[in-house]
Amino acid sequence: DRGDGYAGDVAGGLLPSVGRSFHSQSVYLACCCGINVGVYFLYHAVPSTATLLRRQYSFSATQIGTLQSMYSLPTLCVVFCSGIIVDRIGLWLSCLIFASLVLVSSIIWSTALSVLSSSSTVFALGICAQGILGIGGESLFVAQKALLGATFGAEGDIVSTAAPSGCQIRTGVAFGASQTTAKLAQAAALWIMPPVAIMFGLIAAFVLASGVCFFAVLCCACGAAMKRTNASRGSERSATAAVSSAQPKGINNRAATSQLARDDDATVDAGGSTTELLSTDYSVR
Repeated sequence: DRGDGYAGDVAGGLLPSVGRSFHSQSVYLACCCGINVGVYFLYHAVPSTATLLRRQYSFSATQIGTLQSMYSLPTLCVVFCSGIIVDRIGLWLSCLIFASLVLVSSIIWSTALSVLSSSSTVFALGICAQGILGIGGESLFVAQKALLGATFGAEGDIVSTAAPSGCQIRTGVAFGASQTTAKLAQAAALWIMPPVAIMFGLIAAFVLASGVCFFAVLCCACGAAMKRTNASRGSERSATAAVSSAQPKGINNRAATSQLARDDDATVDAGGSTTELLSTDYSVR
């Protein structure tokens, strides 16, 4: 065992740990799909509120474009490294870490808009927040795809449409549900953020985005807890099955031992009878 987190998750059997009923797999899939809603919502928060940012903080169009481009800049070298992290520390733990980075990014935005009034300072913190969002968000996409493939894909083939034995939700459905959830979060940000920012201010809009990011972290925690709980139940069932399968063997062994003991007693009795007969024969002679 080389401490490979991803291999340990897959070898341990993510799907048996989830449960083979349609209900348990649906709840687990909902947790898997919910972990990236914060990324899509927060990513579209800046363009959906760009008019107010330019009005209140005198941001230029170039600055708005720079904020958006800072999301993609760190991902050029981070995404590949995030795949290594997923393989080393495990699927759900990596999802939780990356979703937490997205939450940190939203908190930086909310804090900058609520506490600071300087345009240059808000812009600098916005650059930092967008960079963290890019690192956490793109890494979270990698971890989520690995999680869906390892759970609902065929063993050894992450993109196969064939599901393992007992799985009622197949790979295509899982990936489709994930993409649908992501697009719903994107549409919600574009629809909800502008009116919220106009009626209640930019601070309220980005606090709302922080709430969505926190929901994504909760989805990671719930999914990990569900896997752990069902894995312990599966271990108990496996232990019970092992004991049950070993029980007849024990009974047969005891029966065989008793039969050997009876055979030995019979042999001893036969030997005693033979000796007695020989003694009687010599005395007669």
